[in-house]
Amino acid sequence: MAAVLEGIQQETTIEVLPEDSHPSTDGPPQELAPTKEEGDEEEAKTPTRGVKFSIADVIEGLPSTDSDQSQSKLMAPVKPITLRIYTCLEEQVSIQFSTGKFTTAGEIVSAMVSQLNLPEETKNVFSVWMISQHLHLQLKSYHVPVKLFKKWNDFLTQYTTASYEVCSTDKPILSFRRNAFFSLREEKRLIAKKNSKEVITLLYHEARLNVISGRYPLSKEELIELASIQCAIENKEYNKEQHTPQSFKSSLSQYFPPHLVPATGGVKNKLLGKGSKSTGIENDLVTKYESIWLKVSSESKKRIDASVDVETSAVANSLGTEEEKKQWLDIDLQLKLLYLQRCWIKPYYGCVMFRGQIERKQILSLSDRNVVVAINPECIHLFTDTQPREILLYLSYDMFCWEFQPATEQGENFYSSLWLEFDSFHASQKVAKRVQVFSRQAPMMDAMISRCVDELNQFDEEVKKKRLEKGGPEELPPVSITTDKALPSSKNFREDVLKCDMYTPDGEQVNQISLFRKKKVSTTAAPSAANPGNEEVTGLPKS
Repeated sequence: MAAVLEGIQQETTIEVLPEDSHPSTDGPPQELAPTKEEGDEEEAKTPTRGVKFSIADVIEGLPSTDSDQSQSKLMAPVKPITLRIYTCLEEQVSIQFSTGKFTTAGEIVSAMVSQLNLPEETKNVFSVWMISQHLHLQLKSYHVPVKLFKKWNDFLTQYTTASYEVCSTDKPILSFRRNAFFSLREEKRLIAKKNSKEVITLLYHEARLNVISGRYPLSKEELIELASIQCAIENKEYNKEQHTPQSFKSSLSQYFPPHLVPATGGVKNKLLGKGSKSTGIENDLVTKYESIWLKVSSESKKRIDASVDVETSAVANSLGTEEEKKQWLDIDLQLKLLYLQRCWIKPYYGCVMFRGQIERKQILSLSDRNVVVAINPECIHLFTDTQPREILLYLSYDMFCWEFQPATEQGENFYSSLWLEFDSFHASQKVAKRVQVFSRQAPMMDAMISRCVDELNQFDEEVKKKRLEKGGPEELPPVSITTDKALPSSKNFREDVLKCDMYTPDGEQVNQISLFRKKKVSTTAAPSAANPGNEEVTGLPKS
């Protein structure tokens, strides 16, 4: 178990299972897609908030297999099955299911909520994931994990560049993690309403793993602050004599991503003098740890003073039960919530990460650049694939259009792609810029963006309905998405790195000096993608 858990900690990149990959459905996935009449043209998918948009060839869901399961159960008695489900707390929970091999992901979530003493409302917060070193898939409630286990090698072949030998031996585990489609808005609302220690603890540990594995493009200062909060959680009260820089030097990898941890150990490192290399980060960690503990303990003392007289304390009385009052005074809980709040302010919190490649901007560069496409219910990012990660592009859903382009030729060097189009300026001229991301996981990206946009538009409709009920206007004044605020800033758009095609409002391509072809969104042939030489790049690499 320890070995498996270590593998999970090394990489927490996540993939989403597209609805057309349901393994229990008869026939190839493309037969489930909606048909188009002759003459119909695909439109770019425009995720403008509150406005109707076109979604081409998106499968919203698959029919349930309940009838098939019922017939199977009548034919033969079902043998109970015991499943092991892992959490981000490095624990495993063994649960026996009377439904046997027909047990669904929804049944597993319900059982885990009960087993971990979570509030009933948290069934939408967490999901069941199938995780291996090369691919992570979030399951829908009707998916049957036992059936998906049998199809795992097919998923690896379809969505990663792992070799045949790796695909044939790779085995996934079941993990209980945050639902990728659960919005930050809903998460904040749930925590404010329930203040459940169990929920906050699970979310904290998942966020911590995302940070120390290097998934997020955080600055050194931000990483030191988060590490200091983790120190306070794990080591409790700061002790000047006990908590020295030297005491943390050998355990920095527990608090920081690999690129910030000094080289240690190994005969070669010792001979080269690298084993004793120090970056001084342990000094910064201890200094910040002391500051964080003093601040939080001081705030806790004020809370205790405010609740001494329960009869006269309006704050304490408003909490209700004794358990809620204890949690209000719990320093450990407040620290975990503080850690989450520091992560919440980042637009990529809770994002799903996909592997892809883009063409390099340099004229004479022949190899493609590996990138990470990070998607959550609020926005989409492009990150560098190397550590430390940097933001290449940030776009909220009201800033861009997108289009999925399948590969028309078969072969390991032909990938499908995702086009992103957004407004920008070039030489004081307003232009539309287009970035093409090549990836075997492009269908997953397309499916996730489609669902996120659907849910955002549904939320807008609910807000509009409530506004009308209160006598508000039917339509709000239009907000142009071409304003400076809606355009990618230099901080969130690395124009020096990203190779973009540019078009004027009339659709004419802006002349660019290039030795390569000029592409358009309507291009059908997918170019060859350079093999990065590491089979783990487009799957789940070790960090």
